[in-house]
Amino acid sequence: MKSKIGREHGTIVKRGCRYCIGVALLYPAVYSAAVASLAYQELYYLINMLEYAYAERFVAKRMRGHEDPPRSLDTGAPLSKFKLIIAPLAYEADYLGLMRLLLAANIEPLRDRRRDGPIIAVGGPAAMASPQLALEIADIVLVGDIEPTIPKLVEAIYHGDLEEIMCKDGFLVQGCEKPVRKLYTADLDKAFHPILQFRIPGSGEPWGEAFLVEVSRGCPHMCSFCLAAHLGMPYRYRSFKKLVEIIEEGVNINRVSRVAFYALSLFDHPQADKLVEHVIEMGLSASIGSLRADLLDDKRVELIARLGQKVLTIAPETLSEKVCKVIRKCVEWERVVEVSKAAWRYGMHTKYYLILGIPGEEQRDIEETAKKLAELLSKSPTKNFTSITVNPLIPKPFTPLQWTQLVSRKAYRERIKIIKNILKGIRVEELPYNEAVTQVVIDRGDKNVALALRHAAEVGASYASILSYLKRQGVHIENYTRQLDLNEVPQWHRMIDVGIPLVSLKRTFELTLQNI
Repeated sequence: MKSKIGREHGTIVKRGCRYCIGVALLYPAVYSAAVASLAYQELYYLINMLEYAYAERFVAKRMRGHEDPPRSLDTGAPLSKFKLIIAPLAYEADYLGLMRLLLAANIEPLRDRRRDGPIIAVGGPAAMASPQLALEIADIVLVGDIEPTIPKLVEAIYHGDLEEIMCKDGFLVQGCEKPVRKLYTADLDKAFHPILQFRIPGSGEPWGEAFLVEVSRGCPHMCSFCLAAHLGMPYRYRSFKKLVEIIEEGVNINRVSRVAFYALSLFDHPQADKLVEHVIEMGLSASIGSLRADLLDDKRVELIARLGQKVLTIAPETLSEKVCKVIRKCVEWERVVEVSKAAWRYGMHTKYYLILGIPGEEQRDIEETAKKLAELLSKSPTKNFTSITVNPLIPKPFTPLQWTQLVSRKAYRERIKIIKNILKGIRVEELPYNEAVTQVVIDRGDKNVALALRHAAEVGASYASILSYLKRQGVHIENYTRQLDLNEVPQWHRMIDVGIPLVSLKRTFELTLQNI
C-alpha cells in the first residue's frame, strides 16, 4: 500500500491552513473501492476547496480480521487528530467497515458510549435507508446530496454553530421531533463535479485508469424495489455541453483514455447517443453499468461495443408477464432477445440479473423466466458468453415494497433449484441467503443490530456473522425479516422525509398487490 500511495495521482495537502478544521474522510472499505466511489472523490475535493477546512482520506487495509490503526493516506496523521469524521455509507456492509476503522483508531463506535472525541457524520444511501441504526453510531446523519449538506456542516462546526443546523433540512440528529427533509441539488450543471481525481497510474486496475463522470441522478422509471431511484428522486441530468466540458477536461488533467459513466439509466439522458458518439470520436473507451434492455437497440449495442465494453449487463429481474407488473418493470421478451443477439454479434458477453421472492410469484413464473432464458441462451456462441446472477427481493426502505417480507430460505433454495435445473450448463450465481437476511436486518436495524455489528468488528468477523450474535442474544431474526403491517409507520419514515408521501407508497403497494 505504501509504495502504491507513494505514486498516487491527484492528492492534495493544504499548506498554510493553521486554523482550518480538519475533516477525516473515512471510507469503510479498501482503497480500490474508495477510488471507484465518485461520491468519495467529490467529498475530498469539495472540502479541500473550502477556505476554512482541509480533508484527508482514510481507508481500510482489509475487510476482515485485524485492522491496523488507520492513518491518513495524505499525511500519515492518525484518525484521532481530526475534529470531524465523515463516512459515506453506500451499502449495508459499510456499517461494519466503519465500526472496524473506528475501533482500530480507539474511537468508540457506539454514540451513547462515546464520551468525547470527534464528531461523526454519515451519509449516503445506507445511512438514509436505516437512520435509526445510523444514529446508534453517528452524531449526525446527512440527509440528501453532498453539495447542499457538506459545506453547511463543515462551516457550522468551524464557527461553533452546529446546534443551529440540527434537525433542520438535511441534518438528522437524535431527538428530532419531526422527519428531517432531504436536501438535493436541482441543477447538476451548476453542481460541483471533481475534475482532478485521485488514482494510482499504471496500476492495471480499472479504477486506476478511468475518469469517473456523473451523467445523472435518480431514475425516471421508479421500479417498486429500487432504493436508489426513490432516494435519488427527482430525476436530473447534466446537459450534453456540460458533460463534454467535464470529460474533455477530466481525461486531460488525469491523463487517462477511459471514462466510467455514472448513471442509473444512461440512455434516459435525452442526448445519450450523441454523448457516447462524442466519447468514441475522442478516441476514448468507456464503461456503462447495468442497462435497461427496453432502452437498447442494435445501434446502441453497437455504440457500447465501440466503447470497448466487453460485457453487456441486462437486468430484466423477471420474464413473467404477471410478476413484472408487481415490481413495475416489464421488459418485452422480444427486446431482451434482440439486445442479447446484438451483443453476441458485436463480440460481447451477456450477464443477466434476476430477482426471486417477489410477492405473488409462483413456480410457473420461475419456470417461465428460466425457460425463456434457456431458449435464448441456446443460441449463444458459447456457454462461456453468458452468466446469470440471482438475488432474493430485498424489501428496501422508502419503496412501495418496503412492507414485504423476505422470502424464506426454503423457498429461495427451491426456486434457485428450478432455475439451475432448466438452465443446465449455464453459470448461475446466487447471493447467499444469509447475506440477504443481513441486508434486511441492517436496513431495519436498531440498537440490537448496532451491538451485533460492534461485536463483529471487534472480533474481525464478516458482517453476516451478526446473525449468529443476535440469535445468541435471544433476538428473533424474524422480527426484522417479517411482513410489516400496512398500518405500521416504518421507523425510517418517522425520521426522514425523502419527498415521497407515505400514503403514496402505500397506495402503490396496494395497487401492486392487485396484480397478484
